[in-house]
Amino acid sequence: MSHFRVEVGPKDRQKDLLGKTVLNEIKEDLKISGIEGLFVVSVFEINAGLGKEEVIALCKNLFCDPVTEEFSVNDHLFSDFDFSLEVGYSPGVTDNIGLTAMRAVKDFLGRPLAENETIASKKLFVFLGSLTEEIVREIALKKLFNHLIEEIKIFSGKKSG
Repeated sequence: MSHFRVEVGPKDRQKDLLGKTVLNEIKEDLKISGIEGLFVVSVFEINAGLGKEEVIALCKNLFCDPVTEEFSVNDHLFSDFDFSLEVGYSPGVTDNIGLTAMRAVKDFLGRPLAENETIASKKLFVFLGSLTEEIVREIALKKLFNHLIEEIKIFSGKKSG
């Protein structure tokens, strides 16, 4: 069984409306300054008996709008950032986006995934600016995730280190 990490995000960083909306809410509601940019990336963790070519076909046909979005497979869309925050469901919590992706993959491939094959969805928030891990954690706790059903991981990027 193979593991693939698919990241899907806006082609034009200036037109990431979701990122701009979240950034404005953080600035207004939490009064946190120093954030120069925030981008939102959809992540799909695929554990299945698929080849890379099949995963790329899934990205082009199911996971990504080729007009406004780009994707990467087992690579990051953003390499130049200060911090990123990954939000995913805790074990045992229903991941409706992941389940929908599995149904779509079944329809696209013409076969269901095996019982032990999975697709999990996550959100990746990519931050640019003068931030610390503590500030990113505060933003996560107050704005970007529900600690009862989700887990977070914070990554320091190349710009901050």
